Order: sequence, then C-alpha cells, then structure tokens
Amino acid sequence: ERYAEHYAAYYAYERERGVTYGPEKLDGNPRFEAVSRRVEKLVPAGGRVLDYGCAHGHYTINLAKRFSNAEFVGVDFVAANIEAARQWAADERLENVRFIEGDHRALGDEPPFDLIIAAEVAEHVGDPAALADTLAKALKPEGRLLLTTPYGPWEAQGFAEHHPWRAHVHHLEEADLRELFGHHPGFALQAVPAGHTPWGEALGSYVTTFRRPEGVGGRVDLGRKFKQQAPRETLSVCMIARPDGDTLAKCLRSVREVADEIIIGVDMGENGPSTLRRGSGQASSGQSAGAAAGAAAGAAEKRGRTLRPCDVAQGRQAANRAWAIAEEFGARAFGIKSPITTGFGEARNATIERAAGDWILWIDDDEELIWPERLPKYLRANGYDAYAVKQHHYALEPGGIIKTDLPCRLFRNRRGFRFYGLVHEHPELGVNQGAGHVLLLPDIAICHNGYVTEAVRRRRFERNLPLMRRDRAAYPDRLLGKFLWIRDLSHLNRFELERTGAVSPRMREQAEQAVALWRELIGRGEVRMAVDALPYYSECANLLTGGGIDYRVEIGVHWLGLGDVNGQPSTNLAGQFMNTGDIRVLMSALADERLKPFEGEYL
Repeated sequence: ERYAEHYAAYYAYERERGVTYGPEKLDGNPRFEAVSRRVEKLVPAGGRVLDYGCAHGHYTINLAKRFSNAEFVGVDFVAANIEAARQWAADERLENVRFIEGDHRALGDEPPFDLIIAAEVAEHVGDPAALADTLAKALKPEGRLLLTTPYGPWEAQGFAEHHPWRAHVHHLEEADLRELFGHHPGFALQAVPAGHTPWGEALGSYVTTFRRPEGVGGRVDLGRKFKQQAPRETLSVCMIARPDGDTLAKCLRSVREVADEIIIGVDMGENGPSTLRRGSGQASSGQSAGAAAGAAAGAAEKRGRTLRPCDVAQGRQAANRAWAIAEEFGARAFGIKSPITTGFGEARNATIERAAGDWILWIDDDEELIWPERLPKYLRANGYDAYAVKQHHYALEPGGIIKTDLPCRLFRNRRGFRFYGLVHEHPELGVNQGAGHVLLLPDIAICHNGYVTEAVRRRRFERNLPLMRRDRAAYPDRLLGKFLWIRDLSHLNRFELERTGAVSPRMREQAEQAVALWRELIGRGEVRMAVDALPYYSECANLLTGGGIDYRVEIGVHWLGLGDVNGQPSTNLAGQFMNTGDIRVLMSALADERLKPFEGEYL
C-alpha cells in the first residue's frame, strides 16, 4: 500500500542523480515496435487505448503520434510523471492524448477501452493476476489486455546502483505467464529479444495479450517454478593476503562482479592478529602499533639503517593497507597467524569456515581471475562437486607461460572439503581422497604473476622448503606431497651442484630418495603425477648414473573417433631413466591408461 510513496521517492532519487525523464523517440525499439504492431492490429479507427502505469508518457505519446486516429489515456500515480507527460504532450501539440494522476480508481466514468496496455508493470505489483482482473473491467466486451514483462536479469544488473529504490516483486517467466493468464480467451505470448548480459544471459520482454477474461487469473506454481528455474547458486571468494596489500586490489577487481561475498585472512605475523585493524590505526590485541613500529625500527638498525619518523608512519600505513583495500571492495577481513608459522592449509581453512556461499573460489592476491563473466553459468545445481581451473604461471625469465597447472579452485561449501598440506595445499574430502566429481572449466583461467623471475622463484623455494619438510612429516602418505618432494629434491641437488660443481653423498642420497618416490607413484597407479615428475626423476637418474638411458616416445591412440582425436594431442615423453625396468613400468602404465577406453563392453 506504499507504491505511490515508494516510486515518488524513486523518481526524486533519480532527479538527484541528474537523470531526466522526458521527450524521447522509441522508433526502432524492439519492445515498443512489438506493442505498436498490436495497437495497429487491435485498435479500430476512433478506438480508445489506456496506458496503465505510463510513467512520463514515453509509450503513450509515441503511440499517440503514430496513431493519430485513436485516443490515448495515460495513468500513473506519480505526480511528477504526469506533470512531465502533460508538458511533453503540450509541446508536441497532441490532441489525442490525456493523462490522469492516480491508479485504476482515478478512471472514474471513463468509457471502456479497446486495448489496455500495462508495459513493465506486472512485475512490480504484489498480485499480477489481480491487477489484470481489475484492469479488464475497463475493457470493451471484445477488448484486449496487453502486458509486457521483462525476462532475463534486468533487475540484477542495476540492483546495486538503484537499491533500495527499485525492486521487482516478481520475475515472470514464460511458464508463469501461462499459469497466470493462459486460460483467458485469445491468449498469445511473444518473446521480444533485447540482447545479452556480459555473462551471456538473454535479455528481453514477453508481450502477452488476451481478450477480456471470463474468469479470474491463475496462480504461479512455485513448486514447478523452483524446479525449473534452477537459480544461480551463491559464491564465496576466500583468500589469504599479506598486510601490505600491494597486489590485492587487482585480484579483488577481477572477482568482485561474481562474488556474493569476499573473505580475506590477513597475515598478521607469527604472533597472529595483533597490529592494525581496518582503517582504525589501532591495535586490537597483543602487540601494539607502536611496538610493531618499534620492532621495524630495530630490524632496520640491525641492517645498518635508522628509520626516521616518516618511515615509521609509512610502515604503519603499509601494515594497514590490506584492511583498507578489503573495506573498499566490501570484503570481510580478519587477522590470522602467518601461514609460514601455521601452514597454508590451516590458514585457508580459517577462511572457508567463515564462508556462507554455496560455492567457494580460493585465489591468491598475486593472481587474477580471467573471464569472470563466464563463471555464473557453472554455479548451478548439478552433478559436480568441484571445478578445476587452468592456472597459468607467467614469467619474464623465460618470457611467457612457464607452466599451466590444473588445480581444483572451486568446490561446494558444506560438503566436507578441507585444505590439506602445510604448503602447496589443496582442497580435498580427505587426504588423497580428491575432490569428488571434478570438471575442468574450458573457458575460465587464473593468471599467476608470482614467479616472474628466476630469483623470485628461488626465494619462494627457500621460503617453502622448511614448510615442505614439515609437510612430509605431517602428511607422509600425501600423494601430492610425494610428487612435490621429488621436485624439491631435484631442485636441491641442482642448486648445490651450481654452487659446488661436485656431486656430494647428500646429493646422491636425495636423488635416490626422489627415484624411490617416483617408482612409488607409478606403483600406486598415479600415472599423471609420474609423467609430470619425469623431468625431476630424469635429473636424479642422470646424477646417479652419469647419463641414464635417454628414452623418447610419442604415444597416441584413436579408433572410430575415440582416443587422441578432436584436438587432443598425443603424449610426447622424453627422459633419462635409471634402467630399462623403469621404462617398461612407465610404458605399461601409460598403455593401460590410454587403451582403457577401447576395452569396454561396447567395443
């Protein structure tokens, strides 16, 4: 019962924003042209047309100009709209159009109409069927009612900008309109396309017409609607970030359009949540801001440099930057102990425990989500538990993409997922249980700029190595950990050989350990991991044998459209092996994997 008040406030809000509603031409507008064709067909010469909810008269006046042999009456309960419409009509010197302030009750003794138009009105009222029943009473016996209603996420596109002044009460789809009005005589419905959203969702309007009803309107079957509609499910973006926030804003900018909420655990050092909070410049617990600044000054003195007061102030601002950025993007930030202390898995679990969305996307502050507008179509009720996303690692040394990983980056909330691993953590249902039914998304990617130079990569390696040793102790049977430890053992040997130029007993021991782990992966059927680890196994085999057996092969199989076809490349393998036994075991495992599709009961 507050529609008039609500929309009067809305149009006042629009005027404050500088939006002016007034004279405009609608020639060529798809929805207007669809309405115009029905006016031409349904309204005889001298006929009468009511435009109910006419706003500032944009349809009423454009139709009156096009059909000068018909009479048009516009009704709207916003006084400012009627005033604007009347002025526009006077300026155009139109004599076949009038405007009335109010609702259907303001029609009084108006003669019945040949056609009543309610353009983009039904979705705004509490009971669309009752509105149609009421308006139909003002029709001639053979008169018709014409409704236009939007389809597609029109309201969602501008909701943030216009909230709370504008809100559709209903989202009327084709099936809804048929349930409401399909039983009326002469029912007809046409879809009028108007384009697509950036996410590929269709936009347009339905134009629904029917003759004067013989009974009351119907009701929408909500049980049917919710089963059929399959609305998009919600997304929580969960992150951990450094307090300096140097790269945070770019990452948040890439996800904010698809995120229903953003949760950020801010690394507050090894003592945990202690220093600066969002925008406050105050300490919450533990170490004070002054103590933090003093510690920074002490560290600088040890390096032979004394911090000036301005340096301390800048240090405070840097320590607080992540909180300010989080607030700017509407994220929920909270302090966590440094992942270097607790492990990255525990830090990420602290973020997902706060997530309320149906899905969780985890991403780092030095990453960027590419093509986020393509993601919403996947956020639906379906048979998948998780999605993998191509993660491209960019570098300057060497230039380009140095590697593309396929990590599981989206998973369903409240399904038992947790992160395992102190470093190189990954979400699983349990250690080595994976993430259930996973689909690799073909049209979305994550770009990672954390490995841009060899020096940066080596610093990351040195940072992660102690965590990797702790991870092996905490999760000795973790398969991903075994693969990563093969890689790290190979790197340790390579770096030591660069420094010393000689093979030490420790290097040989590390190489033997890596070879044993690689053989274990093969033995457990982890063929993909073994293939990915082949370069590191080869380095270790070369170190232990002084050369190894150089073996190269291309594996590809297809038959009747199955196998390595349709753009799927063959597998090219090249490596140096300890002995022929390792070669035979790998080739047998690869053959079993590639031939399996051809051994089913239908082939």
